[in-house]
Formats: sequence, structure tokens, C-alpha cells
Amino acid sequence: MKCSNCIGKGHNDCSTCKASGKIVCKVCYGDKARYGSVDCPKCSTAGTMANLAYVDTIISQKKDQRFIAIGDNLDPVEEHVFRSHLLSVRRPAQSLTNINDNSRNDYDHYSSDFSKQIREQLGVSINSFPKVLKEEIYYEPIPCIQIEYTHILTNKAHQLIIVNLFKKPQVIFLTDPEKLGIDLVSVVNKIADLFGRFFKTQKHRNKTDRKNEIVLLIYLIKADGKIVEEEKVFLTNHISNLDGFTNSERKVLFDLLNAENLVELTSKETAFSSNEHAEEVLANLQAVAAVDNEVDAREVELINKIKALMGI
Repeated sequence: MKCSNCIGKGHNDCSTCKASGKIVCKVCYGDKARYGSVDCPKCSTAGTMANLAYVDTIISQKKDQRFIAIGDNLDPVEEHVFRSHLLSVRRPAQSLTNINDNSRNDYDHYSSDFSKQIREQLGVSINSFPKVLKEEIYYEPIPCIQIEYTHILTNKAHQLIIVNLFKKPQVIFLTDPEKLGIDLVSVVNKIADLFGRFFKTQKHRNKTDRKNEIVLLIYLIKADGKIVEEEKVFLTNHISNLDGFTNSERKVLFDLLNAENLVELTSKETAFSSNEHAEEVLANLQAVAAVDNEVDAREVELINKIKALMGI
């Protein structure tokens, strides 16, 4: 008799594959494009994992004002001196925008350096937090120089700074020049009158004559080794105002006035355009020597030497 279960075939068809001989995996995909693949349990086939970050953001404004020295540093000067030379109206210009890592700047040579210094001082950065989103900057150059000069009367070296050199120069003395405190009106009348003979007479128009007059006068007032300040001031003013003399020619006379040691006179310094003029200069020198009612032996010796060189 036939088996009621297999109906005499000797086997039964698989109820799972329906006699196809193939069973689809219930875990992975069975289609050809995704054989053996399963859905990611973490991303649920999204392909990426979501990250959630908490950021506490504060947007604030920072301002800074400063004076920045470029080049060799000057000696210290009070800040209010520089502030007095700034323009009263100052309008900053936008120099940087830095939003969502999209950074654009409009720096020039100076503002690039200034901004970097200020960011470092404020503790902010373009690339890291705390981050700069926008910058505005205004700067104004104030050209300054520091020089050393020699005081023409005291022959001492002093230093000064000139602030805002090209527009509105202001002189700052770093060392106090000696205060002369001399009013030329109060100088002894005899000295003023006698010195005046060398510079005011209409006969003394020859440039060489005028130079030699001053040279001989300098030799005379320095002959006794004690040139008084009134004499030095008077001569300094007249040398400065000599008409027809170049700065180099005036400097020769200033150097002579300040020299510690004088070279020997020659016939070149005692030569004048006429004998009459030479005699007049000699008479003036004798009067200057006697102005204090006391003629020093060294002054007499010098006058005699000048006479000999003049051939008088």
C-alpha cells in the first residue's frame, strides 16, 4: 500500500522553500545586491552617527587704545603729549570679518602688525576660541625724531625729541639746557656800545672784514681766559644774524667761540680792506679790553701782536 504521508514518492517537499531548494536568511538580505548584508544596529542604515555638542556662546566687544613705537624706541615721553597731536575725529574702518571660518581681511602693512599685537594683548584669535569675528581699526602715524645737539653758549651736549615732525612739530627737551636768564637790554651799556662798533658802522661792508673783526674780537675776549656770559650771548646773536654768511661760515665762527684752545693768529685774520679800517678795528679792540677798567697783560700782548701783524 502507498504511504499516506509522501504518497508513495519516498520524500516530502520542504514546506519552507516550497521544494525550491533555497531558503532566504531571515537576518541578512537575500537579494543579489545585498547578499549577506544586515542593517547597522547603531545608525539604522543612516550611514552616520549623530553627535550632539553643547556650546555656550558669548558675543562681546573689546576695545583697545595704545601708542605703538615703530623703529628705534624714543626715550619716555608722557602719553598726553602724543594725544594732543591726534585728530579730534577718528573713524575706525573694518579690517577683518571671520564668520563660519570664512575669513577676509583688508589689512595694510601697518594695520596687520597692529592688529596682531592687540589680539595677543587681548587674548583672542582668528583661528581658535575666544575667536575674533570682526575687527575695526584706526591708526594715525605721528612721526618723531630724537636728536642730540650742542648748546652754542655752554658747549654742552643735550638731547631733545621733536613730536609730529612734519605737521605741527613740538620740541620736548630730555635734558634741561642751561637757562641763560639774560636780557640783552640789561647788559652793561659800555659792552653793548663797544661791541656795536664792530657790527653797526656803515664802513664795515666787506664780508672778509666783518669776519676778521669777529675773529679778532673772539680772540680778545678769550685772551684772559674768562669770557663772560653777556659777551658770549651778544656775539652769538650777531653771528646768527650775519647777512651774506652761509651756515657753514657761521659755524666756523661758532666753533671758534666755543673752542677750548685757539690757534695762533696769522696775517690772514688781521688783513682789512684799508689801513683806516684796520686802525678803527684796533681802536675798538683796545676799548673792549679796557671796558672793565682793568686791562689784562694777556690782552695787551694780543693787541700788540695784532698791531705787528697789521703792520701798524
